[in-house]
Amino acid sequence: MFDLVLKNGTLVNEGQINEFDIAIKGERIEKIASSIDVESKIILDLKGKHVLPGLIDDQVHFREPGLTHKGNIQSESRAGLAGGVTSYFEMPNVNPTTTDRKNLQAKFDLATTKSHANYSFYLGASNSNIDEIKQLDNTLACGLKVFRLQVILKNSRQVMNKLISPNRVSNHKYNGENLTLEIVESVMTFLFIFFVTFAVISLILTFTGLDIITAISASATSISNVGPGLGNIIGPSYSFSEIPELAKWVLSFGMLAGRLEFLTFLVIFSRAFWK
Repeated sequence: MFDLVLKNGTLVNEGQINEFDIAIKGERIEKIASSIDVESKIILDLKGKHVLPGLIDDQVHFREPGLTHKGNIQSESRAGLAGGVTSYFEMPNVNPTTTDRKNLQAKFDLATTKSHANYSFYLGASNSNIDEIKQLDNTLACGLKVFRLQVILKNSRQVMNKLISPNRVSNHKYNGENLTLEIVESVMTFLFIFFVTFAVISLILTFTGLDIITAISASATSISNVGPGLGNIIGPSYSFSEIPELAKWVLSFGMLAGRLEFLTFLVIFSRAFWK
């Protein structure tokens, strides 16, 4: 016996649109078939309605705790559901920042009673919480977030101030910690590799026959893992299925490199890594 059976719905899934019945037990879809005639606690007739897969948003900012004048877990997860987002991964730049296991668990506790959708949370990385990262249960957080943009902006401001006042002594901080030269160099190296990879992939894609707009946007979406590109081939209303096979392999490489933060991916091609 199922908990819920959706009858006669127009299912949009994996590039096809067909009329199917869907059987659900607990929180899982147990069966999809052209006809399901079994006992169920609830049966809904969806004739004339579309059934779409729930979306997963892997980067949201719900601003709770500490910044709830902008939004909170309850309001933003409900807004996401209205747009079809049924699961989300939330960022750690709240107040206090989610940079230790205590604050991470506190967000999970909040979501247990407030979230309207499935959820998980990132742990933020800083230059002082390496022990927290090492002790983290990797089944708890959805990922580790490093805030590079803020570091770049603060360093750029420091350079500008130095040009204006050469004798000025300043010490910039992020999340209460000093921004050391090592941190700034690491961020700038990442940024350099990002743009070199972006340019190389864009160039290769143009050689596969893609127009410049498609090539550039495809490169950006793959290494940034942000979804659809621009144009009439990979735009929001299209998919990557029509691009050449070589382009797919190149974009797969870019996606892996971007998702693994470039340096940790490229290091495996170093001879020293295998010694």
